[in-house]
Amino acid sequence: MRSFFCLIPLLFSVACAVDSAAPCGDAAYWSGRSADWPLDEVWVGGEPLALSEAMDLLELPPADARDALTAALVVAELNLAAGGSDDVLPHVYAGHAWLSLDDGDPALEHEAAELARALESSSCR
Repeated sequence: MRSFFCLIPLLFSVACAVDSAAPCGDAAYWSGRSADWPLDEVWVGGEPLALSEAMDLLELPPADARDALTAALVVAELNLAAGGSDDVLPHVYAGHAWLSLDDGDPALEHEAAELARALESSSCR
């Protein structure tokens, strides 16, 4: 069994100015404000995600841990693009790496769930 958490020490953060008035929201915040999205497209795990698909992920309960991770990444990317804190970047990088290397092994869903929780807890610090 492989572990994607070994990637975290290899990740780095990029320093950027943070606007203290920048919106920082969860899935409910962003799903109700699609006209305010600061991105024209969302990339998740190295693949483009149509905005309609991203909106569905934010509005519907996740079917599995992979959907939960994808939704958490969409929220984190929206918060970052809106000027939110870059403290979440290590979790964002790890989430993208996990999804890009995911081979559908159900035994690894716990990793996706842990990454989703980490993204959700650090996205709006």
